[in-house]
Amino acid sequence: MNFNGYEPVEKLSEVIPNGRYQAQILETLETKLANNAGVLKVHIAVKGYPNAVPDTYSIFECPVDEKKRRIWNWQMTKFFDSFGITRGDWNVSNWVKKYGWVDITQDWNSKTGKAFATIHPVKKDDPPTQDYKPKESQAAQPAGQNQGSKSDDFPEDIPW
Repeated sequence: MNFNGYEPVEKLSEVIPNGRYQAQILETLETKLANNAGVLKVHIAVKGYPNAVPDTYSIFECPVDEKKRRIWNWQMTKFFDSFGITRGDWNVSNWVKKYGWVDITQDWNSKTGKAFATIHPVKKDDPPTQDYKPKESQAAQPAGQNQGSKSDDFPEDIPW
């Protein structure tokens, strides 16, 4: 084994504030979920945030259910239009290095106690996808990290 190329990374990730950003598709990766459903992971770079979380937009297989398929088609049309990809072009190698626009929204999962972010492909002049601002006590953190507690949340009579 060869480990000689290791270089420490000081800033592992940074949170992107809610807003609209220019993004570039870096690569695509076809994979399968635990239930054997196919998913296409589209890795993006958000301009101005080289160590950003999130960095992946997931495209799931076309659903069989007609109602879900209409929503999926709408989402895919938004994705193709956002990145200037010919509608229906599933040759994913054509997507690499394409630029587009995305809305990033930060949110909080109360069940897991973790912050997460969502990527919404948009056209530059579309209205905002979601007008959401995290509560001050739930300020966004890199995805996958626990929110933690503030010292105000602890009783003052702890014996240590």
